Amino acid sequence: MSHLHKTIEQTFLNIVALLSERWTYRIAAALSFLFVLAAAILPAWRLLPAAREAKFIPLHYNIYFGIDRFGKWEEMFVPAMVGFAILIVNLVVASVFFRNERMFALFSCWMTVLLETILFSATIFIVLINI
Repeated sequence: MSHLHKTIEQTFLNIVALLSERWTYRIAAALSFLFVLAAAILPAWRLLPAAREAKFIPLHYNIYFGIDRFGKWEEMFVPAMVGFAILIVNLVVASVFFRNERMFALFSCWMTVLLETILFSATIFIVLINI
């Protein structure tokens, strides 16, 4: 086995150990995953049928200038993609630190939930300016 394969396998085992250790880690990971899933499903459900026909859709609203950012319809999934990347990175970080620094691992898991909530809110606002 290559060194990279061993490292990936050990990281996966650490994540499994983290999630099986205490219920707080499982709840934080489940909530984060649900927010990421909702951030991906909401624009697909509400906007995708109409947005595919438009060249550009509004992506950001500013109270001073109105709609100030337009983009292709694929860009409405950026918050979900960023949220998924944050979830993976923070799970890896928490699994690395959870044996020695349990408080930091718990902080990392719950900060992921907070960040996913903010990204889901951004997705809701993207959907609202396009309805």
